Amino acid sequence: MPEYVNKTWSIIASAVVNNDLGSTAKIATDEGKGDRVPRLICVYTDDFSDLDDVKRVITKLVEMGLVDKSKSVYYKCDAYTYLSIASGNEYGLKASLYASKDVLTAPNK
Repeated sequence: MPEYVNKTWSIIASAVVNNDLGSTAKIATDEGKGDRVPRLICVYTDDFSDLDDVKRVITKLVEMGLVDKSKSVYYKCDAYTYLSIASGNEYGLKASLYASKDVLTAPNK
C-alpha cells in the first residue's frame, strides 16, 4: 500500500503544481495505524461554489485514472470539516455538497 499511496500522491501533487487540478491538495497521515489504512486525499478548488471548476477538476481526476466514474467521490467546503458536519448531523445537512456522479453529468453553465 505505501507504494500506491506514494505514487498516487506524486501524481496529484504534480498535477497541482502544473495547474491541472485545484489550487492545493493534501493527504492524510497514516495516524500510526500502518500502511494498510486507506488515506484521504483532498484536492481544493479556489471557490467551492464554482460548479464548472469543480467539474473540471473531477473530470481531470477521471482522465488521470484516479476517480472511477462508476463510483462517487464527494466534494464539500472546508467549513463543513471545521464545523464537524458529517452524515447524521443534528442540523439535517448533507455531509457533502456534490457527488462526482452528479457533477460529471451536470451541464456546464
